[in-house]
Amino acid sequence: YPCFMVIMGFAGAGKTLFANQLVGHLATTHGWRSAIASYEMRLDPYVTDTLRSTFLQKPKHEWTLEDRQEANTWIENNFMFISPAHDDEEHDIDWLIERAEAAVIRHGVRVLLIDPWNEIEHSRLKGENETDYTGRAIRALKKFGRDFDCLVIVVAHPTKEGARKKAEDLSLYDVSGTANFANKADLGVVMIRQEGLTRVLIRKVRFQPDTGRPGDSDLVYDPALRIFSQ
Repeated sequence: YPCFMVIMGFAGAGKTLFANQLVGHLATTHGWRSAIASYEMRLDPYVTDTLRSTFLQKPKHEWTLEDRQEANTWIENNFMFISPAHDDEEHDIDWLIERAEAAVIRHGVRVLLIDPWNEIEHSRLKGENETDYTGRAIRALKKFGRDFDCLVIVVAHPTKEGARKKAEDLSLYDVSGTANFANKADLGVVMIRQEGLTRVLIRKVRFQPDTGRPGDSDLVYDPALRIFSQ
């Protein structure tokens, strides 16, 4: 199914690591290529090292030259990176979708990862409030997913009000940018840090049971591999 997935949580909860590791596993397990629009984390080395670790499954200090070359070839074959060519280049939602469409047509991309939502240049129409704009933008992303049979993943931060909650009380309604994320998401994930573990809470699954069921899973950060494990 084409799917609109939201991953949210407090800063430091591991949202970016989880998202990048997820698209890495989709590539190794299913051969799905991804377009990654990463606005906060430097692509090299942070995003690419997560992908390399997911592929190689060995600590970075053990990587040989051959390992790096093999991992780099895998990244080149399976991932496209979307970013403005210049700091002053406009990069609103239409700009992003246009480049994602090109990645599908040219490279066979099956996944679009946007990390994070708030770093997109949000260009509202005249008289458009945040709720209306967010609804319009999400509809455009979901249309892209349907038209090109793609998974769209959006990493998002909580609102200021949500940031005052306990981590375990967070829901998709706490995503910054109105309740549209909770209402329109097909898959909704909340990530929290709790007692030395990273908990992945599946808060919403639209097409049950074909695409899974709500639930939770505990992950452990492996400091040697620098990725999560169960």
